[in-house]
Amino acid sequence: MFQEIDATSVAAEPMCDEFWAAGQRINQVFARAGIELRAGLKLPTIFQEAGLPAPQILQMARVEYGPDAQGYAWIEQLTRTLLPLMQKTGVATPEEVEVDTLATRIRAEAVAKKAVLVLPPFIGAWAYTPAV
Repeated sequence: MFQEIDATSVAAEPMCDEFWAAGQRINQVFARAGIELRAGLKLPTIFQEAGLPAPQILQMARVEYGPDAQGYAWIEQLTRTLLPLMQKTGVATPEEVEVDTLATRIRAEAVAKKAVLVLPPFIGAWAYTPAV
């Protein structure tokens, strides 16, 4: 069993610039660091190349709405974790990101726009091999 994200599959309705910018920074740092953005969608191929049976696959994503949504903090925490790599790869400086207020800014815009935010989905794949 493996679980990976599809970092490119995020959405907002209506569009929220702060959320979108945070996601773009995350995707840019992943790409510049050589991290596969769509690893979750490649799990069937990875399983088969490893000699495993074709896997069962399930995708799940957090869909966030309103002032109490947990996604704002998740984005801020992920950004905080990646900030040194963002700086090293030239994606953004700490001054540009303003990570200490990121969740607050995303929340304020999303709530003002009554936006629904879809965070990157997690894709799980699993397979069974017969007992020998």
